[in-house]
Amino acid sequence: MLKGLLEETVHELFQRKLRDRTLMQDPNFKWCVKCSSGFIANPRQKRLVCPDCRSVTCASCRKPWEKQHEGLSCEAYAAWLEENNDPETQLNKHLADHGVTCPNCANRYSLSKGGCMHLTCPQCQHEFCVGCAKPFSMGAKCKVSEYCAKLGLHAHHPRNCLFYLRDKEPQLLEKLLEDNNIEYEKEAAKENFRCSVQLQRETPEGLLDSTCGLAVEKAGLCRTHFIEYLVKVIGRHKLDPVAIFDLTEVQQELRRRGKPLPIREGGQTDADYTALCAQVVQEQIPLD
Repeated sequence: MLKGLLEETVHELFQRKLRDRTLMQDPNFKWCVKCSSGFIANPRQKRLVCPDCRSVTCASCRKPWEKQHEGLSCEAYAAWLEENNDPETQLNKHLADHGVTCPNCANRYSLSKGGCMHLTCPQCQHEFCVGCAKPFSMGAKCKVSEYCAKLGLHAHHPRNCLFYLRDKEPQLLEKLLEDNNIEYEKEAAKENFRCSVQLQRETPEGLLDSTCGLAVEKAGLCRTHFIEYLVKVIGRHKLDPVAIFDLTEVQQELRRRGKPLPIREGGQTDADYTALCAQVVQEQIPLD
């Protein structure tokens, strides 16, 4: 039926996407890390050989296979690569610090800052949040809550996601880290330094790659990107930011999760009631 309604090129693209989506349901299906090919792998094989480009990779860690991996666990091999300044290991470190990994197919991408936090993976078309990796879905297809049917495209971000914390004062985020004894970069700004974070800007000719260029506040970053860095550290250590939420924020968290607000006693101060609401959040709403 679709073939008769669509242009031939569009129908072929649809068929390829449908094929790829079906194949990816098989746990033995692997994408080649060197080219765009995919193939079914023998689950007992330690080494994978791409039938198209003939590249050889480890079936577990997906790193290019070298003789040094023989007899070593993936963890030990990764340590060997780091000690020997392996270029791919350096790239992986850069992606870990500045990139994003698709939670569906595990492909990794260098991510320019700026724009929406909703990302569609170029490889598998999975839609997710770049801050917390939670999937985006249409309300009618989301099973998290009965209220989701009233929503459009949305994700259920945990409260320590950048989606909720990007408007917090950096001093509060620093306090959360320091109260939990978490180390982070906090070198003060040097005179006339500009933030060099890569980002994309919209122009009449389309998206343009550029650098931030705003004045540095701390850790070599402008205020906005310093906040993003702090939130990333918070997320990495799975810290609960409810301790730095104000009354409005803790009430919003309760309402978002369909929890009733606790009864406020007469004469109870905002600070005491905020602490009570925060306690309910911690006891009844898991961080993730």
